[in-house]
Amino acid sequence: MTDQGGIGYEELQIQIDDKPNRQGVNVQETLRRLHFQSDEKYHQVPTEDIEVRRLLGLLGEAECRTGEDEHARRGRLIELLVSNKSYMETFEDLMLKRPSVAEGNEIEEDEEFYTPASRQLIEARKFLVGFSVCNARKRLQRETQSAIEFDMKREIKERRSQAQRLKSLALAGSQVAAARPVSHVRLSPDDRYAAISSWDGSVKTVSTKCLEVVSVVERAHCGKAGEVDWNATGDLLATGGEDGLLKLFSAAAGNLRPTIVLEGHERRIAGTKFHPSGKYVATGSFDKTWRLWDIQTRQELLLQEGHSREVYCIAFHCDGGLLCSGGFDCTPVVWDVRSGKSVMSLAGHIKPVYSVDWSPNGYHLATAGGDGVVNIWDVRKTAQAQTILAHDSTVSVVRFDKLSGKFLMSGSYDKDIKVYSSDNWVNVAVLKGHVDKILSLDIALNGNMIVSGGWDRSVKLWTEI
Repeated sequence: MTDQGGIGYEELQIQIDDKPNRQGVNVQETLRRLHFQSDEKYHQVPTEDIEVRRLLGLLGEAECRTGEDEHARRGRLIELLVSNKSYMETFEDLMLKRPSVAEGNEIEEDEEFYTPASRQLIEARKFLVGFSVCNARKRLQRETQSAIEFDMKREIKERRSQAQRLKSLALAGSQVAAARPVSHVRLSPDDRYAAISSWDGSVKTVSTKCLEVVSVVERAHCGKAGEVDWNATGDLLATGGEDGLLKLFSAAAGNLRPTIVLEGHERRIAGTKFHPSGKYVATGSFDKTWRLWDIQTRQELLLQEGHSREVYCIAFHCDGGLLCSGGFDCTPVVWDVRSGKSVMSLAGHIKPVYSVDWSPNGYHLATAGGDGVVNIWDVRKTAQAQTILAHDSTVSVVRFDKLSGKFLMSGSYDKDIKVYSSDNWVNVAVLKGHVDKILSLDIALNGNMIVSGGWDRSVKLWTEI
């Protein structure tokens, strides 16, 4: 636009071969950027990351790049619009398609929308801050002491011993556990029992000595039963299902007795995890949210949106301050449970994410999905740490060893369980025995026993020979 009696930006006579500045941008380009920033269209560039990605996709550009955060992604979009005339024309056409305000009516100003935290959530967050800080302090003290006492010869000997032990794992027992595929298996804190959920809606416990059934709830859920999880003391078991219900069972000595039913999710609950404190349960759902529940008050404390598609898996950090969620939008997200804010978006998978797990070391995070890879993230950095080309098909489950995080296991639709050393992420063992897709596995505290289940409707026990 031009003022009366003035000249417009387009009429400025500037030599194209002007010397560039320190950033390599010449005067013409600099003025073009300044003009765009003063234009109304600049303020129409979306700020929500989901919208930025969608617009990049419509322009035929990569929606995200490795190591690129939300701010950098929006900046890249603006640079593309400034430097490419056809992109700007496409952008203007998209803006014209937005609903317009009738002529003569005033445009209402955007109002900031937020939901004030309830008193219960505020109290929960205060507790979570204290709990996580205390746990982090203890973990760092252990790491410091370990670094002081580190001995190279002893470490090499222990690694070799661990590799030999993992290679000796073999199938020790198998039992048909359900009428339909086994959704999830989870060992109790004392490793005496394994909880099993199935697509037939049942939840049961079996003894890990002989896989004998201890207790059964035949119709725990209408439709598929999702992930099961024990609390830290082993006296409560939580599970979600296709009916959108979170159910808690008394599970002392492996005997299941329904105690609590919590409603809120609008669709299937796929992921269920107890907070390390045992006071809360988190659930991930196909309604694109994950939620935090207070067990004592039986209230929903937090409803967290942010995923563009179904949430399939969740996992709490060992300190209790962070939670990672993953799902069908292919991008796991790390959340600070103490504030409810997203702190990291992990772009790296090209297909849905089916499993996430934190290492006890506090900084490694494993994510696995339909692209057949396991990505290892170091949350102290912004870049992806390592990609493991794990399987020939979907990786349905990934688990760190619970005690030290020195090895990692993955299960896949290719029917194999693979074991990796966390020193270099090299495959050290392959466990074969399932005749159909593996959906779940869990590792005993001392690492000498594994349980697994899947489409062959069986639960299998693996131990050292």
